Amino acid sequence: MDIINKEIHRLDRVVKSLIDFSRPIDLKLTSLDLRSLAAEVIALAAPEAHAEHVEIVQNLGAQPLPIRADPDLMKQAILNVVLNGVQAMPDGGTLTLRAFATSHAAVLEIEDTGPGVSPEIRDKIFNLYFTTKQSGSGIGLALTFRALQLHNGAVELDSEPGKGATFRLMLPLPVQDQPQQTPGDAFAVNTPEVSGAGESAVPPAFIKPAHS
Repeated sequence: MDIINKEIHRLDRVVKSLIDFSRPIDLKLTSLDLRSLAAEVIALAAPEAHAEHVEIVQNLGAQPLPIRADPDLMKQAILNVVLNGVQAMPDGGTLTLRAFATSHAAVLEIEDTGPGVSPEIRDKIFNLYFTTKQSGSGIGLALTFRALQLHNGAVELDSEPGKGATFRLMLPLPVQDQPQQTPGDAFAVNTPEVSGAGESAVPPAFIKPAHS
């Protein structure tokens, strides 16, 4: 019961913090291991995954992936993508989580074996209130985008119809964990539009171009 109450309180704070996309957010930053956050999310999503006959495979690596993040917001950002993947496979399937580091980012990939995302809606998938689900709210992925953006991170999507979808969440490594930057090694800038973000939205996050 304590776990349930804790999660309800956390979710309430997340929704109140992020649903108004134009309001400044007071982040409660702390030092975290991205792998540990992912493991906590897997535990939360396991009952729904089991009910949907979805197998969760985790490959989170052996080395810590240090980040500075608001644990409530970042856990919800990951959970939204995980549940989205589970719900994309109503006939069962496999959801794979991979965690690793690049030269400047801690990365979490969440890959499903569902029907994939069509090109027609790919540019809308992070828009507030956009949904293809009959009972969906259209809030989850928009909140994920917002949470990553607030942390100077980014989210990208790779998908082809019939071949599943891979969401890639990227967060900057703490400065002391980054190697010295070499020319051409920095992230390129990409700024997906988030409908409803308004003019007060935070500056663009860093992001590598999605694979074509």
